[in-house]
Amino acid sequence: MPSGYLTSGSRVYKNGVCHWWDEHEASLVSFYLSKDVFFRTPLPLYVDDHSDFELVDRRFVMLNGSVACISSYETSYANTPTAFHVSLLGELGVKES
Repeated sequence: MPSGYLTSGSRVYKNGVCHWWDEHEASLVSFYLSKDVFFRTPLPLYVDDHSDFELVDRRFVMLNGSVACISSYETSYANTPTAFHVSLLGELGVKES
């Protein structure tokens, strides 16, 4: 079973599928309970591609019936706002989804 980063904001359950964040593989792991099958869905490359920002927090939540990843970033520059990135899961195991 793939390991994962199991904090309260890193796992979600929807329609018989458990989802959690695997920090080591930088992917969402999904497990179908009825089929006993795992899928990995990597986050799009642009999610952490903020050269001036540092990742502060990443949460997986249900958003309008979809699994969503919300990442928040901060910077040490004065008068620079925090940045947020929201990704919705389209299709399991497909990076472009």
